[in-house]
Amino acid sequence: MVLAPPPAPVAAPPDAPSKRPRNSALWPALAMPGIVWLLLFFLAPLYVVLAIVFGRVDPIFRTPIPVWNPLQWNPDQFTYVLTRIVGENGVFGPALARTAVYVVAASLLCLLIAFPVAYYTARLAGRWAGVLLAALIA
Repeated sequence: MVLAPPPAPVAAPPDAPSKRPRNSALWPALAMPGIVWLLLFFLAPLYVVLAIVFGRVDPIFRTPIPVWNPLQWNPDQFTYVLTRIVGENGVFGPALARTAVYVVAASLLCLLIAFPVAYYTARLAGRWAGVLLAALIA
């Protein structure tokens, strides 16, 4: 006579969802200081660069003088420099064109390699996903 194994214990029913409303403003409020910090340290240097680009040039020393009021920005100096660089007689026009082609080619190559690797890692790697991620990072 073969004895049957004891019956498996019955699992407890899952907990019912909480009745209290979720505070949807909590996570954006926690993220706000970091977002403000990053925007400040991105927009402030960008504004300084634009103030110098659209500023004036000192006639004696030929150094840039930033104009901090955007209403007084003058694009003449910027267009002069840009036409000297990439205009009809521009020195760096071919180099900038080659650089743009290289950037586009490298970006496409990275995307063509990264998407299949990411798909394999997310879907098919299984228990080896951690090892694969560590190998990719290293």
